[in-house]
Amino acid sequence: MVCDLRKILAEFVVVLIFTFGWSIVASAQENYAVRKVVFHGNKTLKKDILLDGMVLEPVSYLQKLLTKDEPSLYSTELINIDLKRLVSIYQSEGFLDAQAEVKSLKINDKRNTVKIIIQIQEGEPILIDTVSIHMISDSAEVDLELITKKWL
Repeated sequence: MVCDLRKILAEFVVVLIFTFGWSIVASAQENYAVRKVVFHGNKTLKKDILLDGMVLEPVSYLQKLLTKDEPSLYSTELINIDLKRLVSIYQSEGFLDAQAEVKSLKINDKRNTVKIIIQIQEGEPILIDTVSIHMISDSAEVDLELITKKWL
């Protein structure tokens, strides 16, 4: 009964979010084990690169049995940090308008686990075609050769 009521409430919140266009981070049971993280919309960067930049580390049940690795525990604070990190990763690769948000959370109350689905909007990359260095005055203090070696 409680589980059904939770699902109905969660579905109602999702309807409100999509109806009114609200932007919030979905919440899950705090301290549930993160079993899987799925990315949608990541065309340029591979899943492994994105996962390496995150605090929350998923560990499958089989992986836990074989390697004794413990999964990260879900928290709203950590997912917010991870979303900022994902945007930072994209921005460092030239995608200055990148966005990341939690699309949905699949909660398994019986196993105390959560699957996180993150929506990535990469945007268009900023590309640098040419870098030009123009000296205003001849200065003995500036080593032009050293500067140009770094860029070429």
